[in-house]
Amino acid sequence: MSRWLLVALLVVGLAPARDAAAVCTAAEVMAGCGGSCTANCTATACTITRTVSVTPPVAGGVCTFDFGTREVTLGQPGANGNFIGGSNAFEIRAGKLTILSTGRLSASGGTSAPGGMITLTLGSGGLDVGPATSARVNPVDVSGAGGGTLIVESDGDVSLGRLVLASARTTSTSAGKIMLTAGRQVSNVVVASGSITLRGAAGEGLRAEASSSSSSKAGGTISLTANGGSIDIENTVSVFGGTFGGGSMDLTADNDVILGVPPAGALLSADGFGDAGSGGTISVLAGGKVSGSAGLTGAITAVGHSAALAGDPGGLGGTISVEAQTGPVTLGPGSNGKIAADGGPDGCGGAITISNDTAPAEITIGVPVSATGVGLDGAGGTVCLDGQGPASFTQGIDVSGGGSGGGSLDLATLGTISTAGAVRADGSGGGGCISFCAGGLAINGAVSVVGSPNAPGGGVMAIADGAVALSGSGLVDASSTGDNSGGCVDLEGGGDLTIAPTAVIDADGGAVTGNAGGLICLVSGTPDLPGDLIVNGKVHAKGSSPTVSALASLEGCTIHFGPTAALDTSGDRQARNTLRARRALVVDPGAQIKTTDGGDPRSRNRVTLPIGATVPAAGFSPPLAPPSAICVGGTGAGQPCSVDGDCGGGTCGAPGDVLLLPFCTAVGQLACLTPCPVCGNQLIEFPETCDTGGHPDACCNATCRTPFCNDLDACTTDACPWRPRPPPRSRPPRRRSRQPRRPRRRPPPLSRRSAPRPSHRRPPPPRP
Repeated sequence: MSRWLLVALLVVGLAPARDAAAVCTAAEVMAGCGGSCTANCTATACTITRTVSVTPPVAGGVCTFDFGTREVTLGQPGANGNFIGGSNAFEIRAGKLTILSTGRLSASGGTSAPGGMITLTLGSGGLDVGPATSARVNPVDVSGAGGGTLIVESDGDVSLGRLVLASARTTSTSAGKIMLTAGRQVSNVVVASGSITLRGAAGEGLRAEASSSSSSKAGGTISLTANGGSIDIENTVSVFGGTFGGGSMDLTADNDVILGVPPAGALLSADGFGDAGSGGTISVLAGGKVSGSAGLTGAITAVGHSAALAGDPGGLGGTISVEAQTGPVTLGPGSNGKIAADGGPDGCGGAITISNDTAPAEITIGVPVSATGVGLDGAGGTVCLDGQGPASFTQGIDVSGGGSGGGSLDLATLGTISTAGAVRADGSGGGGCISFCAGGLAINGAVSVVGSPNAPGGGVMAIADGAVALSGSGLVDASSTGDNSGGCVDLEGGGDLTIAPTAVIDADGGAVTGNAGGLICLVSGTPDLPGDLIVNGKVHAKGSSPTVSALASLEGCTIHFGPTAALDTSGDRQARNTLRARRALVVDPGAQIKTTDGGDPRSRNRVTLPIGATVPAAGFSPPLAPPSAICVGGTGAGQPCSVDGDCGGGTCGAPGDVLLLPFCTAVGQLACLTPCPVCGNQLIEFPETCDTGGHPDACCNATCRTPFCNDLDACTTDACPWRPRPPPRSRPPRRRSRQPRRPRRRPPPLSRRSAPRPSHRRPPPPRP
């Protein structure tokens, strides 16, 4: 016998014998695993009714069970059918895989070894995981001392009716990954459509979590992609983490995404726990719509946790993005429904973005939305809305902050924004900033950027193409509650601006003497449209500063103060009100228009009206000084006059509290008021550019303005060649390049003296 043959025989003799049931190929399974398992297989199907112990011939190897196009079923009534792989890696290939209640698919390492890796490559039959006999029994499991990986690539639907687990089993290890894809693309073209459905009992769902809330490690990763199909989530999807923060979650469907109500707990969770763990990332992207199940949605959270040591900063809030490309976003109030990216105590709030891409799809949010950051060092986060139709928030939005200030809200949509419930960006380090840019605005609850207790108020700004309305429960509050100045309120609409009898706009300075009132700007019909300003509620920016002055500026076609109206900037030595009415000023008995009386002569009520308009006498404090005619402009500027001809090219107007100006007749004129003609009377009156008698068409809109085309040439009789919106992508990307960034420092406080005014969507023509 040769020496080399002897060595080989010794090696074989010393090698551990491989268990007869330990298999690594489909052929071994179909042959019965050496008599240790039962597989009833035909040319089209294969049913497994005992345990397959997956063991590669060599350490670190990958077993592949290729059943071709057969439909494989694990388990039968009264008989278990299992694939058990420990920490090993294995793949199952089949036309379809069904896991019955008595079936099990596992590559768990327990508490002593990491989870393994399971890959399912399936045909058009897809994956069907049936419900277990009781909750959390026979999970699809790749958990371990370090979560493993589950990958499903299916040409057909993926239906999950029980727990799927890739969690960590020890506090010193991180969670794993669950990557599910239904349907298939080739060169960005869908060649097989598939949908994903998640159901099951309480405590189940998809989980790639840290071992517990005391873990020092991170949550895992869960990705669901439905090519050519939809995603329906009716149970928990969780990637909560420990000190290293929550994990990441991505739900992407070519069609709809349904976010329902789980049997218990949150629906989508990427919370951070441990010692100041930060929230993770949640991204939901639908090619169609995003909606609740039967109108209801569970909690969506990516919140940060408190620090272990008192006084240390808590975890940051995470990022949440919800987007529908061609349909509406509708999230209704489930039993614990909310969208939350709050920071831990003394941490910053996170970032939330809600958007859709196709007009006129609506956005309706019926759950509370929050990205708060409380505590001495806490700062509010950000909430952004980007819509193409109407939008409503019925349960409020909160980005309040602590000592580092309130956060920011940027709400923009082509339709009308309606709010109910509190919309807050308050802060003990200064009020934040709330911005509305919309087709219209209806405020039906409190909107506040209060600075407390000794911080300045923040800013509320609104630019609307149409009407702006504060209902009876409407409140816009930019006040300071202590030793500081009031903030800024700027509401501008292309249509009417209406303040109901019990509505309030408040920019008062703090109660401590010496603090100034803020700035209030109310404009209707901006920049040259017919819109009336109707005030029936209370508008005030009171203070007590000897040097800094509160200011209220109101402009509209007709400014009408009802009998319950009050405009009050009294207290500051140099405070003043300015009213610019392009048609008329009406002050009903009982109305009050008040500023500081008896102080600095610059503290006055100033009124600008068209020549010939009636000047109200009652309601003003101090009273309006009667007009006396002097020349405004021209070579006789400042000289007494009777008619315009006395002024050498100027106009005969009034100084002091009342200024009477002529109407402008062309763009670019100065010292005149833009008229407010009646649209729809078939007369083209400046600044109108068309009038179709109340029948708007492609080249004359409802405000009697000619729309402009992309080449900036005005339309005549042709329809405008508007640039078409890019068509929806064949499949949305799994990661959005414009994912909102998590704020890591306090938002800068809004200076009420230097805050930039928000720009319009389109540049307005030069104002006369």
